[in-house]
Amino acid sequence: MTIARERIELIKVLPLTIEGLGIEDIEPTGLIKAKHKISFADGCIAAMAKEKDAELVHKDPEYEAITLVKQKKLPYKK
Repeated sequence: MTIARERIELIKVLPLTIEGLGIEDIEPTGLIKAKHKISFADGCIAAMAKEKDAELVHKDPEYEAITLVKQKKLPYKK
């Protein structure tokens, strides 16, 4: 089994909720993106975390400037 398949199997058993983005998510994403130098995808992730009052777990220093989202920073790559 490949590493990718092993990780997919792990994701299936984790207590995760998979959310989709809708048209109503564009404005909050745009507001975050307008204030911070991040990609659209990262803006979507941050906006969704804020809306769901979720903790954003990441290894990306670009998220540090987004203070409106609870964050758990994992060790960054060296």
